[in-house]
Amino acid sequence: MFYRLLLFLIFIVFLGCGSDRADRDSIDSDRDGLSDRAEAVLGTSATNDDSDGDGIKDFDEANSDSDGDGINDALESILEDSDHDGVVDQFDSDNSDPTNDSDGDGVSNQHEILAGTNPLDSSDTPDVIHDRDNDNLPDGIDPNDNNSDSDGDGILDGADADVNGDGINDNGIDSDGDGINNSSDADVDGDGVIDNGVDSDGDGINNSSDLDDDNDGLLDIDDFNSTNPDSDGDGILDGVDADVDGDGINDNGIDSDGDGINDSSDADVNGDGIVDNGVDSDGDGINNSSDLDDDNDGLLDINDFNSTNPDSDGDGILDGVDADINGDGINDNGSDSDGDGITNRADADVDGDGVIDNGADNDGDGVNDEYDLDDDNDGIVDTQERALDSDGDGIDDSLESNIIDSDGDGVTNQLDSEDSNPNNDSDGDGQANRVELTCGDIGNPLDANKRCPWAIEGSQAEALKEAGFIYVPGGFDVDGDGTLEKGFWVSAYQARGSGRVISVKDMIAIVGNYRAFITDNFNVVNSNEPISIYRDGYLTDTTKGEEVTFKYDMATSSKRLSSLAPYQIMVSLKHYRGVESAVTLMSQKQYAQIALLLKADLDNMGDGTYLRNGLIEEDFNIPRDYYSKIYEFDTQHKEFLKDLMWLKDKSENSKFSLEHVQSWWGVDIDRLYYNYPTYGANSDLDVGIGRGATKDNYAVIVRAGSILDLLQGTTGGESDSSNRTNGIGFRGATNYLP
Repeated sequence: MFYRLLLFLIFIVFLGCGSDRADRDSIDSDRDGLSDRAEAVLGTSATNDDSDGDGIKDFDEANSDSDGDGINDALESILEDSDHDGVVDQFDSDNSDPTNDSDGDGVSNQHEILAGTNPLDSSDTPDVIHDRDNDNLPDGIDPNDNNSDSDGDGILDGADADVNGDGINDNGIDSDGDGINNSSDADVDGDGVIDNGVDSDGDGINNSSDLDDDNDGLLDIDDFNSTNPDSDGDGILDGVDADVDGDGINDNGIDSDGDGINDSSDADVNGDGIVDNGVDSDGDGINNSSDLDDDNDGLLDINDFNSTNPDSDGDGILDGVDADINGDGINDNGSDSDGDGITNRADADVDGDGVIDNGADNDGDGVNDEYDLDDDNDGIVDTQERALDSDGDGIDDSLESNIIDSDGDGVTNQLDSEDSNPNNDSDGDGQANRVELTCGDIGNPLDANKRCPWAIEGSQAEALKEAGFIYVPGGFDVDGDGTLEKGFWVSAYQARGSGRVISVKDMIAIVGNYRAFITDNFNVVNSNEPISIYRDGYLTDTTKGEEVTFKYDMATSSKRLSSLAPYQIMVSLKHYRGVESAVTLMSQKQYAQIALLLKADLDNMGDGTYLRNGLIEEDFNIPRDYYSKIYEFDTQHKEFLKDLMWLKDKSENSKFSLEHVQSWWGVDIDRLYYNYPTYGANSDLDVGIGRGATKDNYAVIVRAGSILDLLQGTTGGESDSSNRTNGIGFRGATNYLP
């Protein structure tokens, strides 16, 4: 009995469970004919009998997929058009892509809506062959066949995501919201990096969609050189160029004033300096209606929200390269990695480490040349200078400033064929640019008819030449101190006597204090100590002096003068009236300068007697082809110089060593003559030190080619023997010219 009761109870429980399961399967909360369990599987709402809100109950749509996208119709509204392509979601296989083609006729849903055709009827297809306004949007789709920019937003219809400007994209997707549809957008994601084809002109539209790849204002279909905005290199963009190919025949409109800009684009048609054809905001000569960049900021007007202000936010950075154009603190024109305000693509130093890492920056303004509108920063845009080479140096004017003068020669870089050489000759008149700046208005480095007088011209120079002097070229470093020596004048021959004497009285008067006279007229080369051994007073014993001449007629008809001691020579030179210029003895450096020039003459197939400009370096104060001949300058003709060598002190201690003979003197040590071991030099007159072969503590330097003679003091001397030149002569010289 117990077991029979247990079985009955189990049966009752079983019956109860089965009934509960059946109840649950039949629950339909929204009473739409679909159980909650079924709606869970379908994805429809169990509490809303019309999940997509299109007025049709889920039960009636659940088993249909009208557009074959794998989503049942109960979830795709017959009323809603999510992508605004004219096809409701239930019949649109891609509700997020307005460019899909629901009827498979080859024209996107979007375009069919623009065209007014049925995007669900493949037999109703618009004309996609003709394009009357050349905007890259076929006439059958274009809402305005006669206007290439139907909504006037600056973007041609073919690349415009919203052609009619109603705020709803009707011509493709625009991921970055720049107004350019993705298929035409060179930078789809708007990060400042080109990621969709090539954009030759940087207008944001890739070449495949761009009707004007070089942005010269001339459509590619009319442009024989669509990758060069200035085909003839005249600085005028092809679109406004009257003569595009530069053959001298206008092929792009009339040019009334001959300025190269066709009349329709010319702001000043008649060329009278007054704008008479529209507005020219940037003053480039092209009216705004034809100008692609009205404010010349590098940002094309189609992308420029403020096309009449080149620096919209006033931060000093032109809009075209400004990372934050409107200055709101949010970059709207590409990334700016180093925070300098310049967008990365235009930044010459992207990471801001002081090293150029993104193209060249000719003018150092931080903007690389690719994006810099004025690469040389001279205030003239590159388009007006590119392909011009005013100075013929092979560098475009756009890279050479018309303001900066790098070498300070008075000629701006744009007109200077050698920007780092102030000694070049821009006007071809034979005179270096920098020299032409030294004489005021007389010289002009850009005017071949205006130059400064040469050092060998003028009244003083003529007087020196008449008196028998020649110019010695400089321009090179004689003594190795890093300074280029100037030129000077020297007599071509050694001195001749004029036959007129200088009286003893005059000799004493001219000399005055002997120690002061020697100190003032001679230079000690191996010591800075003052001269103290000579008489501190007037001469008490002297012979007469002699007036001298250096004229050619006397030099060629009489023997050189070799009978005067150095102090007498100085008196003769001070008494000399042949020229206004001060004349003295040559210095050791001047002698070495002449010796180097003569060696250069010999090394260049000369006879070693000519002083020629330019064989060592060029002296820019005289013509390049200048030369002169010097005589009696060799080992057979000794001559006094105005330099002294200190040989010994008052206590007879030696003050001279071979180290005092500098290598640049050009002395043959085997031909160095001095009194050893007593030192001292010859004194023929007692000037406070007595007389004798070694009485003078100083030797006057005597040179003859590579010979160095230190045997004669300030009162010593050596006359020529009969029919010989074994004595010591001298020649007159000026100091170095300034």
